[in-house]
Amino acid sequence: MPSKNIITPILAGNYYHIFNRGNNYENVFFNHEDYIYFLHRFKYHMANCCETFAYAILPNHYHFLIKVKEDIEDHLFSFQLKRLIQEYTFRINDREKRNGNLFLKPFRRLKINSDEYFTRLVFYIHANPYKHNICSNFKSYNYSSYKSIITSAPTNINRNDVLEWFGGLNDLIEFHNFMHNEDLIEKMIIE
Repeated sequence: MPSKNIITPILAGNYYHIFNRGNNYENVFFNHEDYIYFLHRFKYHMANCCETFAYAILPNHYHFLIKVKEDIEDHLFSFQLKRLIQEYTFRINDREKRNGNLFLKPFRRLKINSDEYFTRLVFYIHANPYKHNICSNFKSYNYSSYKSIITSAPTNINRNDVLEWFGGLNDLIEFHNFMHNEDLIEKMIIE
């Protein structure tokens, strides 16, 4: 597994686990509108430079499993993510009457270097709200991609590729159920 202490370069055509926490580990998402706004702006800023396979947004941090598109310049992903974070920070700072960075710098990223890591990371991201005691069942959490993947509702998630990766909808659900029922999230080292 890659080290989280090394700043991994973001290169075209590669898969990454992108995550970050609020500055001083403080909350950065305060209400439903903040979560929706962040997801909407993520799509706006990032859709041209990456595909998204899973996400979870929690009160003080976020996780995304993405693949950087093949045909973009290497610096574009980081540039676009920086624009997203600056825009979101400006919004929150203005509303909350605060100033300064909202998120820790730099954002964290781990290159996905194996099929097993990809598979476990999808579950890890979906189960993250449960891991942090935000909900009792990750399947009901509103700010992760789990519901988007298992339903047929329109989504920006690359649903078909995720389902194909797991061998279909039933296999994805069974994998998540097994990992959750065995409480294997506590034994996973992803971050």
